[in-house]
Order: sequence, then structure tokens, then C-alpha cells
Amino acid sequence: PEEELSAIADDTQKLPDYTVNPRIATRDEIYKMLKSSYN
Repeated sequence: PEEELSAIADDTQKLPDYTVNPRIATRDEIYKMLKSSYN
């Protein structure tokens, strides 16, 4: 459900593969991407 998008965005920052990315997306960027793909 759409109301869970915020929690999903928060949890994606905890994934270990984020440590190897040259640029880590912010929580807000992730949320916006999830929100746009949800609609």
C-alpha cells in the first residue's frame, strides 16, 4: 500500500550494497522514485 512507501524508503538506506555505490541516493530521492512508480 502507498502508506508503506515511507518505511520502504527508510529501509533501503540499510542495505549493504549502498556502501559500494559512488553516490548514495538520499532517503527523499528514494521516496520520490517509489512514489512516482507507484502511481
